[in-house]
Amino acid sequence: MVDENMLSGICLSEGMAMGKVYIYQDMLQISDDFYNIEEFQVKSEMNRIKIAIDDVIKDLRISYHRISTDVDSELGEIFKAQELMLRDMSLEKELLAELEKELTNAEQIVIRIFNRWQKIFIDLPDPTFQQKSEDMIDLCRRVVNSLKGIHANPLENVPSGSIIVAKRLLPSDTVFLSRKSVNGVVLEEGGPASHAAILTREFGIPAIGQVSDLLKKVHIDDIIMIDAEAEIARINPKEIEIDNFQIKKYKVDNTILMFKKRCKKQAITRCGRRITVMANIGCREDAQTAVENGAEGIGLFRTETLYMSKKHFPEEDEIYSEMKNILQPCEGLNIVARLLDIGADKSLPYLKTGLESNPVLGLRGIRLLLAYPELLRTQIKTILKLRSIFDIDILIPMVTVIGDIQATITEMEICMAAYGFRNKPRMGSMIETPAAALDCKRIASHVDFLSIGTNDLTQYTMAACRESTLVSNYFIEDHPAVLKLVSMTVEQSLGRPLAVCGEIASNCKAIKKLLSLGIRTLSVSPSLIPAVKQKIREISLKD
Repeated sequence: MVDENMLSGICLSEGMAMGKVYIYQDMLQISDDFYNIEEFQVKSEMNRIKIAIDDVIKDLRISYHRISTDVDSELGEIFKAQELMLRDMSLEKELLAELEKELTNAEQIVIRIFNRWQKIFIDLPDPTFQQKSEDMIDLCRRVVNSLKGIHANPLENVPSGSIIVAKRLLPSDTVFLSRKSVNGVVLEEGGPASHAAILTREFGIPAIGQVSDLLKKVHIDDIIMIDAEAEIARINPKEIEIDNFQIKKYKVDNTILMFKKRCKKQAITRCGRRITVMANIGCREDAQTAVENGAEGIGLFRTETLYMSKKHFPEEDEIYSEMKNILQPCEGLNIVARLLDIGADKSLPYLKTGLESNPVLGLRGIRLLLAYPELLRTQIKTILKLRSIFDIDILIPMVTVIGDIQATITEMEICMAAYGFRNKPRMGSMIETPAAALDCKRIASHVDFLSIGTNDLTQYTMAACRESTLVSNYFIEDHPAVLKLVSMTVEQSLGRPLAVCGEIASNCKAIKKLLSLGIRTLSVSPSLIPAVKQKIREISLKD
């Protein structure tokens, strides 16, 4: 007999949790926001649309001025073009005609008309018009959100103790997750190396993914109980099931507490090898947890979280202030700040870089920053200013050719000369593409340290998108081909400090393999540091 209350998936982030369901859906996929109106209400609904469009236009103007000033004037023109689309009189006439004809609420009318325009543009052969189809989707979201009175991501104000249930969480969604309000996450999609998985692990939030037909099985008033290690969740559990859950959770919590008591001590293998364990962070809460859990440094500070939580392009002083606040608990530790790693699935709504047929292989990481040097200079300048307070260094993302490094070093030297900075940071390179691993010796000769990003390295080596559930069985982070590239990187690193900062670094089954290849520094999610250190203490490389 099928147990309809049992949900099976895969573990994204270990732990056990229980709470009330909070269903998170894309605003344009919600079908129940539909109601009929009377003829006399057409005018008021049209007024709502006009007010929403005016609201979006104000946001577009702010984005235009900031992007034009801080990044690129040509890029800023995209927002001006979007404003012109919204001001098109034919759009207003079509919206009004549809209202009068269908007599349904403003949200539904906006979605219908914008979708109609989007389809017209995408069917045209000219790439310029195809780009406009993407603009129509973006503008539709903005207008609908304004109609609904949504001026922030709904996940910013999730009720305390909730279990988030969603089809998927994008990176721009996960930056709003907080251990203080979210007990757990259950998703229809999401692989173990997806950004949703990475960030839930960093927050210490239990999560499972790849649960079939999740949104059809779960309802708003349901209670969900998650056992991520067992890769299951239960809807509206019975009293006996809750009792068993609490007993198991008590044992798990005690084990974690035991590991945490030793977390400030060094991680030394049984054969006497000392392994450095650092933390990957993206917010102040991560930083505090990292220090509390015995991090010996910050191996990866994800700066893009500062940009992804904004509605408009942030100003330089704003970025400096937020970075300073986030890093304050880490004062005295070495910090590796990765330059803005935007592109592929990590996009900014206010930074339009054009339509790409395969964004994973497109303009992302350092490629995007070099295309918009003002954006790169702002990042470098901010890090240089922070060096008066912190021991902070620079890490270049998505390196594939030596020119990426040389151009970044040149930009840093320009910033130092222009603003009188004397305290030069170390410069490091991510090794997260097969090209970088295969050419590691030359790359190492141009930098001070290296960091292996095994999430992307696996993605590009195995030709399996880390976010896709369709090819998740091909995403094997400890596949011999991936480990061979890691081994080559170690052998050709020219003695440069070398860390692994991908998710494999916290995979207890794979840690011994990494240490056997010569890896001596691991950088992991803050919540996992005690368990990783304990695992290292149980390993002997002579076995």
